[in-house]
Amino acid sequence: MLLTEIGNGAYYQNENGIQKDLKKASFLPLDSTITTRPDSGIETLVAGFQFRFGFETQFSLNRNYIDLKMGSILIQSRKLTNKVFIRHQENEITISGVGTCMFEVGENHSIKLVGILGRMLVGMKNDVVYNDLLAGDLIELGDSMNELSDKKNVDLAKIVETSFLISSFPNNASFKNSVDSMVQAQIQSIEQSNSDQNLNTKHASKELIKQDTKVERSIEPPGEYKISSSHKITSYDVPDIDPLNELLGRDPIRSGPDLIKAEPKKSILKRLPGNLFRTAK
Repeated sequence: MLLTEIGNGAYYQNENGIQKDLKKASFLPLDSTITTRPDSGIETLVAGFQFRFGFETQFSLNRNYIDLKMGSILIQSRKLTNKVFIRHQENEITISGVGTCMFEVGENHSIKLVGILGRMLVGMKNDVVYNDLLAGDLIELGDSMNELSDKKNVDLAKIVETSFLISSFPNNASFKNSVDSMVQAQIQSIEQSNSDQNLNTKHASKELIKQDTKVERSIEPPGEYKISSSHKITSYDVPDIDPLNELLGRDPIRSGPDLIKAEPKKSILKRLPGNLFRTAK
């Protein structure tokens, strides 16, 4: 059912090919091509879901899926068991969970999904494992790809400010406050991450400087040695005289065995402990 019209709203073509405007509080027709006009959009409601279709978006509704030919959709899911299928050409994306995300068909038929609020589960048709899509996450599917890409981070504040699907539609206070909280949380997370990274970089730089200083002090150029000015190394000149003569200070005398006189050995008397305090006579 159509809840809100922005600008000139949207129109569809009936079975006879006649163009008819969509009216507020009316149900969107099935199996008909619906087109939003330039600078216009619509917001619709179905059990547990709200959908916003951006300007120049072209799509058709089937009982089992939304066939998005071009443009963008904002999806708001309020039930954990909700599941919606969005098809573009040969690709079919499954989106479930509680939260808000945007789905866009870009140039070359590429597909982009951006998380705004909550936690959505995203996967291709017949996938067993689904990807988490949180606030600020971006998942892409290129024209030549047959599987979803890894998640990337995007600037949530910029998306909220510039997105027609968010800024150009009336938002209730609860939705607006939730989006603002997520934007601030992402900003604080980025600032904290940058602060930690700068701190680690400074610490690493200081450690590198210390290591370089130690290396400079420990390494001397090969073949060069520093000598203190108070200690000079002098060379030793070999004397011309006989080394023994230099040692004795005179000419050495050669003696025979008979010239050596043995001196009598002196007796050594050991004092007993009782004699230690007696005076020798």
